[in-house]
Amino acid sequence: MRAGALADVWVAWPEATSAATSTAGAAAGRTSARQLPEQLADAVEVVAVRQRSAALAGAAGADVEVLVPSGVLPSVLQALAVEADVVLVPVPAAAGSRR
Repeated sequence: MRAGALADVWVAWPEATSAATSTAGAAAGRTSARQLPEQLADAVEVVAVRQRSAALAGAAGADVEVLVPSGVLPSVLQALAVEADVVLVPVPAAAGSRR
């Protein structure tokens, strides 16, 4: 992923997280403590990507900053606070050009 790219933001809530009990899950009749991943935002812009080295952080990877709409910011911050799995899914260039 690179700066300027578009990505969808998805989250998989951990078990026993109050935010994991969504109205969609309740409406679907799901009673499991762990619900299916949910999309929080679509086609957000990547503004920065910083590679992490295994020597400094304990695991190789990257930190990615995205511009998140203010309406979903509380959900994204809650996901980060409870250490949910937040995943960025790249949007194909053709799909991103529809914005």
